[in-house]
Amino acid sequence: MREALTHAMDSCQLSREQIASEMSRLTGESISINHINNWTSGAKRDWRFPMEYVSALVVITGDAGIVSAILEGTGLAVLDEDDQMYVEYGRLVVEEKQRQKKKRALMQKLGV
Repeated sequence: MREALTHAMDSCQLSREQIASEMSRLTGESISINHINNWTSGAKRDWRFPMEYVSALVVITGDAGIVSAILEGTGLAVLDEDDQMYVEYGRLVVEEKQRQKKKRALMQKLGV
């Protein structure tokens, strides 16, 4: 989590001060640069990034890596819009093949 959080912030074009300001605006909570530095510090193990701030961080940085880190080991994954379309397409292909197989079986039973 800490690595994903640090990566999201370091990859973002905004400074940590700007990220803190935007997170405060989006969450309605007072978030300072000190909070951000403590959340990303390897030495500050007692500081944990609050899960209720994840959405704001993703919106601000455009990086969903923290969500992927949260889901790691669960068998679940984050998909962007393109990946979602591929999944939907794959489902349609599988459904189509299943219908074709069922049609062939029925035609065989009917002797057609």
